[in-house]
Amino acid sequence: MANLDKTYLTLDQVAVKYSMSIDTLRRWARDGRIPCFRIGRKYLVGIDEMERYVQELKAQRKGAGNGQA
Repeated sequence: MANLDKTYLTLDQVAVKYSMSIDTLRRWARDGRIPCFRIGRKYLVGIDEMERYVQELKAQRKGAGNGQA
């Protein structure tokens, strides 16, 4: 069961907050790449989990830019 004390965002809100494509976020949600759960037709993402995921993506990109894998 989800912790109801946390703050959750819809994918639309995540797209605006992080300037990301809603289509990409939907695909990532379906593929299980982002930590989320579904209620009806809406995906909800814990804001703390999404922030960690975005930081991981930034770290991966920074490492790739330096010739590291």
